Amino acid sequence: MRACAIIVAAAVLSAACSDGRSGEIDPSGGDVVVTVDETSGGDAVVVEGEVPEGFPMPMPDGGEVADAVVTTESGRRDYHVTAHYPDDRFDELFDLYDQWMEDAGFVVAVSDPRSGFAQLAGQGNGVTASVILSDQGDVVFVSLSYAE
Repeated sequence: MRACAIIVAAAVLSAACSDGRSGEIDPSGGDVVVTVDETSGGDAVVVEGEVPEGFPMPMPDGGEVADAVVTTESGRRDYHVTAHYPDDRFDELFDLYDQWMEDAGFVVAVSDPRSGFAQLAGQGNGVTASVILSDQGDVVFVSLSYAE
């Protein structure tokens, strides 16, 4: 898992530095930290196998978090978490996130979940959130994004 976190960190750094900024990866602590040059005020933390502190979306028990990235720039936090759940939980997860977005007051766009793939995207109060669910046969892949 540590190697995977470093690979994800490298991708984050590459994207962050595409405009000519510079940065570094520090894998020495418990999490892998990506820092982009001081002038941008931005950084990213790649968290291995756990939900990052402060993650505002629900994460039901019974899943396995693959990776998580939290980026901060100019005081704005963005979260991205991927997880896997048992394949019989697709409908339950869809209903959970659909209801969560509605309860949070998001204006939501939803794709048809009958194909074993669903995307929910919502906006409200200066926040955006998205959920991608994909039934892979033996697991349900879940990708969650939340941007303040």
